[in-house]
Amino acid sequence: MRQTIQLSTPTPDYPETIDGLDLPEHAFLLAVRCWVVARQKDADPQRRSRTILDIVGAADAASPLDQFMTIAARSTSRRVVTYCPCAPHVGEDEKHLLHAASLVQNGQRGLAVRVLWATMLTMDGTMLAIGPLEDVGARFGKSGLLFRLRETPPAKPAFPSTVEGWLSSLSSSTLH
Repeated sequence: MRQTIQLSTPTPDYPETIDGLDLPEHAFLLAVRCWVVARQKDADPQRRSRTILDIVGAADAASPLDQFMTIAARSTSRRVVTYCPCAPHVGEDEKHLLHAASLVQNGQRGLAVRVLWATMLTMDGTMLAIGPLEDVGARFGKSGLLFRLRETPPAKPAFPSTVEGWLSSLSSSTLH
């Protein structure tokens, strides 16, 4: 007797603008961007993220997101690029963060570790950050917010000159 098993195949690449993101991806990215802005302004980053996540029903993901971002901020292996919360573009580093979140939520922890380590974090930082990121994915899942499994973003320059965004080093200050 034959059995057909449907393997999940990744959907197309991450979009260039936030309009192409699904609700879970958009909420996660906006929470990350707001976290960075709050941190830069010496405000409570968890409060801002919680506000965004509460709107989509995932307020309990704010604490592990704060833990993940705090570890990431102290463990970057290079300058990480995020955009202003109102920017329409999705940056390359942001795509890698989205991809790692999707991988852990879809049970691919090892691949998520490789993505974070290869793209932005030190190995020690990656090993510390992966647990909180898994918790974010689980809490999003409990809220019915499932990340789409997409193709791995290609390694491109993180901040193309044609994009009006702003640089942020998670480990230092943010520039508008």
